[in-house]
Parts: sequence; structure tokens; C-alpha cells
Amino acid sequence: MNIQEARPYIFVGLSFALIIWEFFKPVYKRFYGHRFWHNYVFLLLGIFILKLAFPAGLAALTLKTPRLLWHLNQLPFSVEIPITIVLFDLAMYWQHRLSHKWRWFWQFHAIHHSDATLDFTSAARFHPGEIFFSGIYKLLLITLIGPSLEGYLSYEILLSSFALFNHSNIYISRNIDNLLRRVIVTPEMHYPHHSPEKALTNKNFGNIFSWWDKLFKTYSGDTNRVFGLNDFPPDKLGKLMGHPILFDYFKRK
Repeated sequence: MNIQEARPYIFVGLSFALIIWEFFKPVYKRFYGHRFWHNYVFLLLGIFILKLAFPAGLAALTLKTPRLLWHLNQLPFSVEIPITIVLFDLAMYWQHRLSHKWRWFWQFHAIHHSDATLDFTSAARFHPGEIFFSGIYKLLLITLIGPSLEGYLSYEILLSSFALFNHSNIYISRNIDNLLRRVIVTPEMHYPHHSPEKALTNKNFGNIFSWWDKLFKTYSGDTNRVFGLNDFPPDKLGKLMGHPILFDYFKRK
């Protein structure tokens, strides 16, 4: 089994492990409701949009896309894969920051932040429009730095895994959390980013590595247990889907 074939098994296996962890060791009271199923709908729509926009898949484009800047795929795997992971994570940190700064982008990204509680399904709660723009951005990165298929897939597997982990409602002791967040983003580190308070929402943008927030002065060590957005449409799928185009409930100042 190659890395591409293993990817869905890793996703399902980690999801199952987090379900068990959330059941036995949650940080706060679990709440599912409609949002739980909405998040799965967003996941399926995101997969559909990516298949529609990139029929062969973004990973396959690493074999076909011309390289404009670097040719990382010419390096040994032991060198290229870590470099690819770090560069993509840095680039996605900045995409995340811009999704909060640019109003038109925020209208899409706000759907992710509208979840009134967090669990591992929140990692799938992205508007299809944001998934599409993110795909274009990743294609640009592939064109610029020229990763190998294995390097790109290694990053995507880590990104998906950390998205599930960072949004999950799981208890980790303070000592272990403090140790982990020296290098990686933990759920407790990511929770403040989902606060309705703008001062916290604009902190902790990291996806995999925590050092980007520390390097670019967006790190916060605060704790948070209140999630969602104020003055946002009800959690109805139709309104959530139409929000970036038809609604203007949440005014970004």
C-alpha cells in the first residue's frame, strides 16, 4: 500500500480514535445536534468541489505541473519531505491569516468559525468556496516549489490529521499540553482561535507547527471554552451555504 492509498485509512482510523477519546475524556460537555450532520455535509461538498475542479486530484498535479521557482522533487526524500511539510505549513499559516483579514475571504471562512461548539467534525466545516480557493492556492504552491507526490501527500495527511486533532474535544493534561505546544498546535492552543472575541479569534492561526504564531507574534496562551460567532445566521444549512453571497450578518471591523 502506497501513501496515497493509505490516506483514507489514516483519516478514518484517526477519526475513530478521536470519537472514543471524546466519549471517555472530553474537556467540556459534548453537543451534537444539527451542526454534527452539517459538518459532514460540508465534508462531502468539499470533496465534490475538489473532484470537480481538479478531477485527477491535486496530488496528481505534482507529477504534471511545471516548476517555476524550485524543484524540491529532485532532492532525496529524506530532505525533500520535511522541507515540503514546513514550507506548506508556513504558506497555509499565511492563508489562514489572510482569510481573517480580507473581508471577501472571511465571508467564506466565517462558516468554519460559526460552529457553536468544537469536536473532531468541526475540522470538516468549511464552505465549498473556501475549499476551492484553498485548492487554487495549493496548486500555486505546487507550481512554485515543485514538491514530489510523496512530499505533498505527506503534508496533506499531516494537515488533515492535525485539523481533526486540533478541533477535537479531548482532555490532555496541562503539563503534556505545554510540552506539545512548544512544537505543534494542540486543541487547547486552538480553542481560543474559535472564540467569538475578535482579540482571540485573531490569534493562534497555526495548523501543524506552533512556532509560526510565536515567530509572527500571533500566539496566545489564553484558555477558552466559548465558541462560535455573534450575530451569525442560525445553524441552518441553506443559510450557511448562502452566507458568503446572500448574507451580511457578521460585520468584520
